[in-house]
Amino acid sequence: MFAAFDAGLDEQREMKKAFDQLLSRLTGEHCYDGQAGEASAFVELGHRKLKPGGMLGLITPLSLMSGEAWHASRRRIARWYDDVILLSIAGKAKKELSFSADTGMGEAMTVGQKRRSARSGGDARATFVVLDDRPVMPLDGYAVADAIRQSIDEHGLRQIEEAPHGGTPIRIGGDTVGHAIGAPLPENRTWDICRIADLALAQSAWRLLERHELWLPGMPTPLPEALPLARIADMVAYIGPYHADINWNGSGGKLRGPFKLKPTDTPATATYPILWAHDAERERTICFEGDNEGVVRPGKGAEEIARIQEKVNAIQASASHLHFNNNFRFNSQSTAMQFTERRTIGGQAWISLRFAEASLEAAVALWANTSLGLFVHWWQANKQQSGRGRIGKEALANFVCLEPTSLSEDQRTRSEHLLAELGSTPLRPCNEIADDEDRAHLDRAFLGGILGLPQTLFGADGPLALLRRKLAAEPSIHGGKKGARA
Repeated sequence: MFAAFDAGLDEQREMKKAFDQLLSRLTGEHCYDGQAGEASAFVELGHRKLKPGGMLGLITPLSLMSGEAWHASRRRIARWYDDVILLSIAGKAKKELSFSADTGMGEAMTVGQKRRSARSGGDARATFVVLDDRPVMPLDGYAVADAIRQSIDEHGLRQIEEAPHGGTPIRIGGDTVGHAIGAPLPENRTWDICRIADLALAQSAWRLLERHELWLPGMPTPLPEALPLARIADMVAYIGPYHADINWNGSGGKLRGPFKLKPTDTPATATYPILWAHDAERERTICFEGDNEGVVRPGKGAEEIARIQEKVNAIQASASHLHFNNNFRFNSQSTAMQFTERRTIGGQAWISLRFAEASLEAAVALWANTSLGLFVHWWQANKQQSGRGRIGKEALANFVCLEPTSLSEDQRTRSEHLLAELGSTPLRPCNEIADDEDRAHLDRAFLGGILGLPQTLFGADGPLALLRRKLAAEPSIHGGKKGARA
């Protein structure tokens, strides 16, 4: 953090010491969060130094908009600032996703005018801007800023609640350099309109998650019946443990995780099977088994042995057939959720989600790997890294997906049969979704055959085919990887 301008190690230590002392003097409500990192401290320090009516300008990690540790910073901005503009970079032609030099990760720019008092009641609104690429020179940046201000002042911006026709173009002369859209600025949820090149997708995703209405680009009107969607926390019996609670031990012998990991090729005979790591080729199919066995650590004395067994029992209670890809590499991996034949403990790459019945887990596994399931996964993920979407354990509680208990007994039974039929069918990586005939078949079989969505959605040039093409063209999905559709 303090390594700029060739500062020596001693100087860096002194600066860190001074910074820590400054943070320790923060009193009352503040938005600094150690998990978010030092950048969240600068949000708070900037806010405290600014007079009412003053303008705040910040460049932070993109996680400010969609990271689970940044809730307090988002709340600070939503409550205390008017005329908020939030900018991110899609990275269409280049891989630079940051406004700063040499950060190597996605960044957000936030501009807003400080209020005299905190807003009470109702969501604020903001202008979300997604630039195609980072301006190259300062003069380019000035021209982009002027074009954004002109679009806000002189033209009515399109809104997230409108039909999926996309955002308002940001133009410099005859060139379009990005798009803008108006949307709510919720205090207690993520701000997901970031790094999305085609804002028609944002309008469809917002409507699907907020109103449970399906209105994709190319559809004249939304479907009349709402889709059965809900938050994970409102549905599951268990969300699996954080990976460190499975196998991590601290310094000095401090015990946190009760297991040691032992790789296995025979998970069927493991007492405690664990699905731990990613293997992209293994993960082409929806169904595959665990890759490790949990070996219970020996305890020192009766008290520690009892504590270890208590931890083992708690973790085993979360074992499930269904597992969530919490660090989805869109341009190499194929599955957003997966299904193990045995109830298995989720690990570092896969968090287990346990429902009351296996048939419910089968239905969610199928939904998650349809085009709509991948769409809402991508929308809700933190897209700070190119070609990757992360959703941590805390954010997973608020993740919205299919509510399987709303399905009839017949639909659940048919879901189990469909999973048995298609669970071993290889699917292409997410960035190749436009050319994935097996994914299209899954869409027809589950979304049409089981959920009953109209057949007009499934044609070769229908709305779902268009959705797949649009997703494949998103820079945050293909990450510049060759072979993706432009």
